[in-house]
Amino acid sequence: MRERPHPNDPARTALLVIDMQNDVLAEGGAFSKRHCDPHQLAQSVAWLVRAARAQGRAVVWVTSAYGEIDAAPDALRGQTHTGSACCACGTWGAELFPALAPVRAERPAGAAEWHVEKRWYSAFRDTDLIRQEGDAEGEDRASRISLTFRHIGTFHDPATGAV
Repeated sequence: MRERPHPNDPARTALLVIDMQNDVLAEGGAFSKRHCDPHQLAQSVAWLVRAARAQGRAVVWVTSAYGEIDAAPDALRGQTHTGSACCACGTWGAELFPALAPVRAERPAGAAEWHVEKRWYSAFRDTDLIRQEGDAEGEDRASRISLTFRHIGTFHDPATGAV
């Protein structure tokens, strides 16, 4: 019988950094109500990204790009952003929060790291996150994600898109 790797094996887990964008964190963004200091949060995220890289974990930068889904508003409620403009493609609000840009840019050569753009609250719906997370044996890391940042993103899982 083949022994299964430990679920916390760094080579089989990933750190997802979700929605660290101007509209979510920056002064003047679509969500300007502050629940925490965005610069302190960015420092914590930077520390976690560097720690994940040092441990050989994959880092996935997930960003939202809302406003391009054509469906009835009632069908979209609770699935994607339907309010005022937020994280719209090509806007300042959709850009990475500036305090994290240097951390993203310091990606070591050969590091397992990529970007996923989502149009739904779930990073697993209509994206290639699970496929990119998969390993050579067909298992996916997405079911063993080590840490997720964001409020609504934590309500979704890789199997169903919602918990």
